[in-house]
Amino acid sequence: KEVDLEERTELLDEKGIIGCDCLRCRFERNPDKADRYTRGELDCLLGLARSQERYVDAYNIVQAVLRLEPNDGAALLLQSRIVGWQGDFEEREKHLEEAATKVEYVPINDALDEINAYYRHEKSDAHSIPSMEPWTTVEGIENDVFVGTDILDADECEKMVDLAERF
Repeated sequence: KEVDLEERTELLDEKGIIGCDCLRCRFERNPDKADRYTRGELDCLLGLARSQERYVDAYNIVQAVLRLEPNDGAALLLQSRIVGWQGDFEEREKHLEEAATKVEYVPINDALDEINAYYRHEKSDAHSIPSMEPWTTVEGIENDVFVGTDILDADECEKMVDLAERF
């Protein structure tokens, strides 16, 4: 279980330690004062939040980074990824589209191409991504199964699905 700032402060108080001045606690006490932190400090906080799967905190930290550097392509991409990790794929796509209008950052364009090729069933103009064709002949699967024609042929895919369903 993740322990929030208030619980961490109480635990320290119980041990006779008055307050914590670590980077994480300082940021969580005043997240809207991100200009007090260096980019390196924010990156450190961001890495910790991501590794602990604290995506709301990670999103808040990315917002702080973007207040300092609004056209940082890596931060804009990470913002969209965090939203996607939380399950809001439409918002993820919106963030990516907005980011693509702000900066020229190849990984943002790649992420948009992936959405178009794999999730929207469109062929990308920017890159050569394998065409995706729906294949619905697998018994017991209600939705389309997408087969990358440049990766597996339909018979191989059916064998793999059968194998996965057995185990």
